[in-house]
Amino acid sequence: MPEYPITITLLANAGLLVEYRGARILIDGLFARQGHPFGTLPPAVYDELMRGEGPFANVDHLIFSHAHPDHYDPVAVAQYLKSNRVRTIYLPAGACRNELIKEIAKAQGVHVWESTLTLGQAYLCPLQSGIRLLLMALPHMDMGALGEYAKVDCNCIVLELGGRRLLFSGDCDALPPTRFEPFAQAEI
Repeated sequence: MPEYPITITLLANAGLLVEYRGARILIDGLFARQGHPFGTLPPAVYDELMRGEGPFANVDHLIFSHAHPDHYDPVAVAQYLKSNRVRTIYLPAGACRNELIKEIAKAQGVHVWESTLTLGQAYLCPLQSGIRLLLMALPHMDMGALGEYAKVDCNCIVLELGGRRLLFSGDCDALPPTRFEPFAQAEI
């Protein structure tokens, strides 16, 4: 199989756009503009995104690692869906307002998967030809002063693009290393 280029663009914080063979995957890229101490998009870029214009418009797949406001904002996702075409959405577990997103997605024929994974469980699915998604539930890293953050589980994200695997930890706690045993035979 020929190797096609993979392009990764950082939006802000943990938001990434991954592009491979014409597929566009937005990971943790629709997050709150306030209410957390992490970086956000410049207002002009955010507005362009919400209007369905520019480099982050009309992505194929939306994937979220967990339901913290610096990774996932259901209001932003709902607004994005109103101006953009999307094929699939992978929602985090236990997020409030997921029902609003599911309602909009259903009206547009968008496939929605809402995580029900418990710690240590994994979910593997094809996104499209040559692209697979693996999600594995791990605990959120301990954030010290932001200790409440550790009470939410994360989905560790592995994208397999033409046989190459990219790991996006999305704040998952990597300790102890045995948590990553399911990936032991996979080159990341």
